[in-house]
Amino acid sequence: MVLFAIVAAYRLAIKQQNLNEAARSDVSHLITRFKPVMLEVNAKRIQLAAHFSAVVGTLIWGYGDLLG
Repeated sequence: MVLFAIVAAYRLAIKQQNLNEAARSDVSHLITRFKPVMLEVNAKRIQLAAHFSAVVGTLIWGYGDLLG
């Protein structure tokens, strides 16, 4: 669960970085101030789920033996 969350968050971070680099290189000569491109709503939901899964997975990993 934790590994899945880390991989999902990493892939979304790479996607965000690629979007920002593409936006910066394509229109940098047209604008003086760079505004980062934001991920779409579904990606934000996936990112939130990945962070939640990382927290829950870490708690289960750390304290799972105390439940039984």
